[in-house]
Amino acid sequence: MVNKVLLLSAKRHYITSKAYLFLMEALDAYTTINMPGIMIEHMKKVADFKEGNHGLPYGFLLTRVFEYFKVPLGRLAVGTQKQIFLMTTLEECEYIDKKGGVGSNSTISQLIDTQTTANEEIRRMETRNAILERQLSQAKEEPGSTSEKGVEVARLTAENADLRKQVKDLKEQLINEQRYERSALFVFGDSLFDPGNNNYINTTTQFQANWWPYEFVVLFLAEYAELPLIPSYFEIGKDGSIHGVNFASGGAGCLKETFRGFVIDLKTQLKYFKKVAKDLKKFGAKKSKQLLSNAVYIFSAGNNDYFEFPVTYSKEEYVKMVVGNLTSVLKGIYKKGGRKFAILSLAPLGCTPGSRALNFQQGNKSGNCLEELTNLAKLHNSALPKMLKQLEDKLPGFKYSLFDFFKVAIEIIDNPSKYGFKTSKSACCGTGPFRGIYSCGGKRQVKEYKLCKKVKDYMFFDSGHLTEVAYKQVAELLWNGTVDVVEPYNLKSFFDLST
Repeated sequence: MVNKVLLLSAKRHYITSKAYLFLMEALDAYTTINMPGIMIEHMKKVADFKEGNHGLPYGFLLTRVFEYFKVPLGRLAVGTQKQIFLMTTLEECEYIDKKGGVGSNSTISQLIDTQTTANEEIRRMETRNAILERQLSQAKEEPGSTSEKGVEVARLTAENADLRKQVKDLKEQLINEQRYERSALFVFGDSLFDPGNNNYINTTTQFQANWWPYEFVVLFLAEYAELPLIPSYFEIGKDGSIHGVNFASGGAGCLKETFRGFVIDLKTQLKYFKKVAKDLKKFGAKKSKQLLSNAVYIFSAGNNDYFEFPVTYSKEEYVKMVVGNLTSVLKGIYKKGGRKFAILSLAPLGCTPGSRALNFQQGNKSGNCLEELTNLAKLHNSALPKMLKQLEDKLPGFKYSLFDFFKVAIEIIDNPSKYGFKTSKSACCGTGPFRGIYSCGGKRQVKEYKLCKKVKDYMFFDSGHLTEVAYKQVAELLWNGTVDVVEPYNLKSFFDLST
């Protein structure tokens, strides 16, 4: 993990000049400096010690730079003993070769070559522009007919303006080109993905998902896809939606009636996405269309709908309503340019510690799964491939990846030791039977809770959510799993797929 050092406590004798300290402070307050250009220059000096040792302390600047260049921030190898940004840091990140340096075929070499070529073109244009400005000045001063001078001045003025625009566009391209290389990731759904969006709505602690563990699957997927942290919808900064946005809301369902008033339902998440899609047009129609088309749209939705199953509908009717709402949202994203959709099936809802605790309290002391919930999940999951295949047949370019979360979770539940866990029935944190009462942290209605000593021994962290270790296993299967758990594409091939 990148070691973030507070600016005030950074060891200043590692700083090449006061300018770097000013730069870090400026970036901490604003985000308008040409960071990529500055860092490429710094990397040149790092790789070539002729100009001295340009060590740069870890801090806000370096973290932002690593995000920009898509260096995976979750790899422990990134750290160095002195906590400074040196050639070894670039080697560890595989951004320069140990022998080749800047002259190699490494990523940083390619970035530097691109910058050099673009800068040469900019200098050529600026030279031509200076010549035109002199000619324009001379044309205004030289004697001649007013009409002839007017025509020449107009021609030179137009050519000058055109060159200025070309220089400006090329500079912007130089700064922004790297941003569009990877597919963006747009995230929808419930607490499996929620990065803290519920903090910004009028809800209760029961539905907040901004403390550990949360959003782990998205964090892992972003790392695998070499994307920076995907921002929550309410925390999008300047240009923050280029790599994607997370709209997920803990407790949300496909139906607006599910926990109405306390969560952001799927249709509202779609409304927020449409606003983001509109904002992306500021990068140009072509770029925004390309970004939306190549992006991956991932969903974990439907789990919460079945915890509020109304008796006024049959199981089949209710599943049809839930899946129908999901279908409507997928179509809405498709209309805005989305083409690649990743859907997680429902988990075995009756086999969570929370469901086991409920079953226990209802008189079933065996600790078995709550079959009624599990059967609803199975019914929902059987409808997903049919729905996705219909969309694929009807919508040109529509592609999907369906992850069998149910199968993966049941496999771990039935064989915990095979996956490194000591138990898959009880939660690490909570109270009551199987620690299945949702009280972890004492911030909800029930204040009493117990916390296990070794989280890694548990599949479930609380009544309904997995531990980080378990989520990582899920994310790895989502990313590069075989067709028995994710089909017809895993997410790795999905991200590499151009539309």
